[in-house]
Amino acid sequence: MHHIGIDILRLGRLRPMDGQWDDPFFRRTFTVSEQQHCQAQPQPLMAYAGMFAAKEAVFKALALGADGVLICRPFVTAVYGGGAEGVKCYIDKLAGELADTMQMCGAHTLAEITPDMVRV
Repeated sequence: MHHIGIDILRLGRLRPMDGQWDDPFFRRTFTVSEQQHCQAQPQPLMAYAGMFAAKEAVFKALALGADGVLICRPFVTAVYGGGAEGVKCYIDKLAGELADTMQMCGAHTLAEITPDMVRV
């Protein structure tokens, strides 16, 4: 059986409390290059929201029982921006983000990721 998921995020949840982008949440959640990319967009808040949704998608899918997760859009950008090296960098980045999320949730292996670790 195949399932497709769509993450929807209220933009107000990401809006900086003081109207400044130099916020602890943004510094903790996004790399400097991700922040620079989002800030260069016509609508930075929408760029941050899309990036945030992508960051949590892999963990959420695994927690809800997925055997694998397919993420396409960022790979297209990685290929055009850096070829094979760009793709390798993006895969390494995803692996690091998944490892960080697992650590924060107390999961030491993929098998330990459970549905109670996410809000649906």
